[in-house]
Amino acid sequence: MTLLITMPFREGGKRRDLRRYRSRMMGGVTLHDLDIAYAAQHAAEAQLAAYAEAPGVAARRGRDWFAVRTGVDSNDMNGVVSTSRAEISAELVEDLVGWFRAGAVSASWLTTRPDPQLTSTLLAAGARADRTGYWSGCSMPTPARQPDAGVEVVRVASHDHLEKWLDVAADCGWIEDDSDRHARRRLYLALGLDDRALTHWLALERGQPVGFASSFLDANVIDLCNLGVAESHRRRGIGRALVTARLADAAPRGATTVVSAPSPEGWGLQQTLGFRRAPVVADTWFYLPTYGRRTAAS
Repeated sequence: MTLLITMPFREGGKRRDLRRYRSRMMGGVTLHDLDIAYAAQHAAEAQLAAYAEAPGVAARRGRDWFAVRTGVDSNDMNGVVSTSRAEISAELVEDLVGWFRAGAVSASWLTTRPDPQLTSTLLAAGARADRTGYWSGCSMPTPARQPDAGVEVVRVASHDHLEKWLDVAADCGWIEDDSDRHARRRLYLALGLDDRALTHWLALERGQPVGFASSFLDANVIDLCNLGVAESHRRRGIGRALVTARLADAAPRGATTVVSAPSPEGWGLQQTLGFRRAPVVADTWFYLPTYGRRTAAS
């Protein structure tokens, strides 16, 4: 079984690294923790690779590594991916860190397997290794609860719906300035709103946007990401409605596995769907000392 996982980094109006929350494994199907963790890493790499192919997005490539800078100030949407075969020098790391800083974005470094030499080089450059985070995943569930009456969940397929998606994302704290909003709009339009892999979803109540989400489909795996609900409409089943809509869309397209990143608020819902948590593989994910716009502003 192949699992893919990606990582939203915000909740409750604040940017957070959701993988750093820890808990005991609970529920879900029997999937080897290491398999989930490595699959999560692979999915993150796949999304960065997709961004790197989008028209107009800044990207650099070398032997067994690539880097992408989307302009969105989020460390899961900018970064470097290197394989275990890559020869990474301190000079290259310094050069890439400077490249991300020039773009005023946060960024990460992902490697396909732990490499003591790479770890040493990145730590010496000021990067921080993730050694305490968690991922989650399970087989495709069938949620029984339906959306509340009056709430419609639609796939974003027009510029108007994309602007509403960006509006509610901003209200939920995922977008904090015009440059970030512009970068997201530019990236999503470059990838195409009809893209098969990355899709965006909008919850509407009497035509007004009250929730947003995204999903990433790769082969038989659906990754649920970018979920947020307007504060005035929380605890009314809208988050579950956004999950239900994405699963219903992915199932006929061959999805048999669903994955996501566990947040404190979202973990309760994930438990009802059979998710289990698995620790990240140490020294495969690093936060670069790039200090994006939000860090600089604070």
